[in-house]
Amino acid sequence: MLSSADLSRFLSKIQTGATLFDCWEWKGNRTTDGYGRFGHDDRYSKAHRLAYEYFVGVIPDGLQIDHLCRNKGCVNPAHLDVVTGQENIIRMKLFLHPSCRKGHPYTPENTGSAWKGPEKTQKWRRCKTCQRDYARRRRHAQPRRTYCPQGHFLCESNLIVSSNGSRYCKTCILNKKRDSRGYYLPNPK
Repeated sequence: MLSSADLSRFLSKIQTGATLFDCWEWKGNRTTDGYGRFGHDDRYSKAHRLAYEYFVGVIPDGLQIDHLCRNKGCVNPAHLDVVTGQENIIRMKLFLHPSCRKGHPYTPENTGSAWKGPEKTQKWRRCKTCQRDYARRRRHAQPRRTYCPQGHFLCESNLIVSSNGSRYCKTCILNKKRDSRGYYLPNPK
């Protein structure tokens, strides 16, 4: 913990906001990536970690401090949360990318996941709305078949279109009905 001289020096480098909800900006030295840095006892510590330990309590081993306000220079203990490293990364990704490229929000209902990479080791988020739109576009972009799998020509007189847009061969349907009644009609090819 800090000595009384270090503590008064530490507190003098904090610019508190007008309310508890405002960020408390660190006015002292900063690291190259923007976190506050405080020198004491011949070493440097991150200012937000010292602020949490002074105002709230001890940080358990293996846990990190997450800035809920996403301001790296903030030392307001109300904006600091103790989390695991994995949770910190997830929160950072959600903050940096709260929605997909087309603006659909990443909510639990609208977010799927998939594995990518050569060994399928990297997990990434997928927007379910965009996936549905892509599948719909792809389904309608495919050219219409002109022959059924049995080789019958699919023209207007030999075509049944269902309510969902699926296309069926009339000849194949009639052949199946006749086969089920005991008749055998070979399929001409």
